Amino acid sequence: MLFSTLLVISNVVLSADIELRVKATKVDSTGYIENCGDDCIPWNSWYVYTVKVKEVLKGDFKEKKIKVAILEHAQRKLWYRKNWRIVIKKFTNQENIEAFGTEYFVHKEV
Repeated sequence: MLFSTLLVISNVVLSADIELRVKATKVDSTGYIENCGDDCIPWNSWYVYTVKVKEVLKGDFKEKKIKVAILEHAQRKLWYRKNWRIVIKKFTNQENIEAFGTEYFVHKEV
């Protein structure tokens, strides 16, 4: 089932992780919500941000413009994300990649 796996956010940044300082230039709501069961009201939705990579803080990353998916309570204004520090990871599920149009998701905001 699409998006049935919870993403566990940790406070640990692994040495293999990619940490970036980015500027969000566009945000789109995907219409997908977290899967929390039949008897609950979803609290979070998936959004996809188009970002320009300003600086690679950790890891080896060459791309200058990417899209990243994030599960969050509300869509943020772009000015709020003009100097955004994030740790990104790649989706392992092809279904998620196709649904969001990106292979990356925000694992952690720093």
